Amino acid sequence: MSDTITQSPDAHADVSVEDVERVSEQMNKAKAAVEAVILGQRSVVEESLITLLAGGHRSSHRRARSR
Repeated sequence: MSDTITQSPDAHADVSVEDVERVSEQMNKAKAAVEAVILGQRSVVEESLITLLAGGHRSSHRRARSR
Protein backbone atom coordinates (compact mmCIF):
# COMPACT_ATOMS: atom_id res chain seq x y z
CA MET A 1 0.00 0.00 0.00
CA SER A 2 1.37 3.39 -0.95
CA ASP A 3 1.68 6.26 1.52
CA THR A 4 1.69 8.82 -1.30
CA ILE A 5 -0.92 11.53 -1.04
CA THR A 6 -2.13 12.98 -4.31
CA GLN A 7 -3.74 16.36 -4.64
CA SER A 8 -5.46 18.11 -7.48
CA PRO A 9 -3.30 20.66 -9.34
CA ASP A 10 -5.27 23.57 -7.86
CA ALA A 11 -5.19 22.24 -4.27
CA HIS A 12 -3.20 25.28 -3.09
CA ALA A 13 -4.74 27.87 -5.39
CA ASP A 14 -6.43 29.65 -2.48
CA VAL A 15 -3.18 30.23 -0.53
CA SER A 16 -2.24 33.91 -0.53
CA VAL A 17 1.13 35.58 -0.19
CA GLU A 18 -0.02 36.84 3.21
CA ASP A 19 -0.72 33.26 4.30
CA VAL A 20 2.78 32.18 3.30
CA GLU A 21 4.35 35.18 5.04
CA ARG A 22 2.35 34.49 8.23
CA VAL A 23 3.38 30.83 8.28
CA SER A 24 6.99 31.81 7.62
CA GLU A 25 6.93 34.24 10.54
CA GLN A 26 5.40 31.61 12.83
CA MET A 27 7.98 29.07 11.71
CA ASN A 28 10.82 31.50 12.47
CA LYS A 29 9.41 32.18 15.95
CA ALA A 30 9.06 28.46 16.65
CA LYS A 31 12.58 27.80 15.40
CA ALA A 32 14.01 30.58 17.59
CA ALA A 33 12.17 29.26 20.64
CA VAL A 34 13.44 25.71 20.14
CA GLU A 35 16.98 26.88 19.34
CA ALA A 36 17.01 28.78 22.65
CA VAL A 37 16.73 25.41 24.42
CA ILE A 38 18.59 23.12 22.01
CA LEU A 39 21.89 24.85 21.36
CA GLY A 40 24.15 24.17 18.39
CA GLN A 41 21.73 21.92 16.52
CA ARG A 42 20.20 24.35 13.98
CA SER A 43 19.86 21.79 11.17
CA VAL A 44 18.28 19.24 13.52
CA VAL A 45 15.79 21.84 14.75
CA GLU A 46 14.91 22.88 11.19
CA GLU A 47 14.46 19.30 10.00
CA SER A 48 12.37 18.44 13.05
CA LEU A 49 10.03 21.39 12.50
CA ILE A 50 9.71 20.53 8.81
CA THR A 51 8.92 16.93 9.76
CA LEU A 52 6.19 18.13 12.12
CA LEU A 53 4.70 20.37 9.43
CA ALA A 54 4.82 17.50 6.93
CA GLY A 55 2.71 15.33 9.21
CA GLY A 56 5.64 13.29 10.52
CA HIS A 57 7.13 12.30 7.18
CA ARG A 58 10.70 13.33 6.38
CA SER A 59 11.29 14.21 2.77
CA SER A 60 15.06 13.96 2.99
CA HIS A 61 17.27 11.32 4.50
CA ARG A 62 20.59 12.08 6.12
CA ARG A 63 23.43 9.63 6.10
CA ALA A 64 24.96 8.81 9.45
CA ARG A 65 28.33 10.45 10.01
CA SER A 66 31.27 8.16 10.49
CA ARG A 67 33.24 8.82 13.68
